[in-house]
Amino acid sequence: MTADSEVGLSCQKCGSRKSRVIDSRARSRASKTYFDYIRRRRKCLDCGHRVTTYETTERIKNNTYTENERILELVKKLLREL
Repeated sequence: MTADSEVGLSCQKCGSRKSRVIDSRARSRASKTYFDYIRRRRKCLDCGHRVTTYETTERIKNNTYTENERILELVKKLLREL
């Protein structure tokens, strides 16, 4: 991930939106199965200023079980009506 990019961040020194990722590391605090955050070192392509960003993901509830439950109830209801 060292390609030039125009990310949503702007340089704190010159205001440029052009930066390059120079280092990226995934960090996990509790579990080895997922990463809590990714630390990235970015470098401004115009002035050379470096900044560290931390990217996290949002966990969402898996609704598969509840969807399957609803389908099962619908099938049971249809079978009772037969």
